[in-house]
Amino acid sequence: MVFFALGAGQIHLALVALGVFLVSDLNLRGDGPRRDRVFIMVCMVFLAIVLATMLSDAGWRVLSELLQLAVYVGMFFLLRAAVYQPGQMDRLMAASAAGAVAVALLGLLLAAAGMTEAPAIFLARGANEASTFLVIMGVVPSVFLFIQTRKPRYLVFIGILFIAQIEATSRINILLSISSICVMLFFLWRSLWWRLGLVAAAVSGLVVNFALLEDVWERNRNYSYEERFALYEGGIALWEQRPWFGWGWGSSSEIVPRILLTDQGFPHFHSTYIQFLVELGVLGIFLTALWFIGSLKMIHRGFARQLPVECKAYLVAVHAALIGSGFTEAMLFGADRAVQVAFVYAVSLYISDLRPMSVAASDQEQAY
Repeated sequence: MVFFALGAGQIHLALVALGVFLVSDLNLRGDGPRRDRVFIMVCMVFLAIVLATMLSDAGWRVLSELLQLAVYVGMFFLLRAAVYQPGQMDRLMAASAAGAVAVALLGLLLAAAGMTEAPAIFLARGANEASTFLVIMGVVPSVFLFIQTRKPRYLVFIGILFIAQIEATSRINILLSISSICVMLFFLWRSLWWRLGLVAAAVSGLVVNFALLEDVWERNRNYSYEERFALYEGGIALWEQRPWFGWGWGSSSEIVPRILLTDQGFPHFHSTYIQFLVELGVLGIFLTALWFIGSLKMIHRGFARQLPVECKAYLVAVHAALIGSGFTEAMLFGADRAVQVAFVYAVSLYISDLRPMSVAASDQEQAY
């Protein structure tokens, strides 16, 4: 229910409920990672953001945004401690997948009943932000659980989530879902020819997806890409005015309306990387590099340590989704998306810390 509330728009209630759940129901005893390099790095990045914001002459108007960021950091450490408890990672993965499916089913039912209209089929959520949730918290965990258990219900989950994204015409998330499915099949099928076919299918999906920009199926054309590109251009122009320290963390909701690029009331730039750049200046460039390098490093670590096949698939699929979503969504603007990022990194760090499989076990990975 907590993950469903997070995806269904009850964000603040879900955040409090998730925090209480992690502290109480999981009975955290501090058995997880302690003050290691990750703890130090996260704290240093947080302090750097605070310093850059103060130097940006943003004043106290963004104090609430910095306090929210502190809450997100705390949630990351709680999630990271939680996944280190025996059996809890699989439990959280299953809850995440089920919650995302509930969000998708509700959206489809509301659309079928005529209570909502495509692309805005989701309850209290935009089509693209809800679809991002379905990919990161639904499709990718379902891929992990299917490879791990081979239970058909997770294929059903993937199908429901995919149909909901098609109904919402969320192009980037449809593409990310296709890539996640291709990753799943890539790790299930050991044949070189099958794998080459999957790569070709993924490339074809990319080409067809962008060809739909001018297709009749395009029901949210302006919202989806014309206005977003205008926002990106406006963001770069704002960064050029304050290139060193930016406009301050969390300032997007105040400065985006100033550029008056669109008729719609956008509170952010619809891009994590543009948000970093505008709000933090040079530090934002560093955080963007860290966003990419951190993902690539965890993927490399998963393969270098010969981890179970479902763990490799999760790392590839989820970080491809996270990097891709960063281009079209402000993943740290709002508690729902910040929790998704915290969840992904908490699980990824735990997976990358798992004991490597033996060579014999690695050779016996189940595959079709």
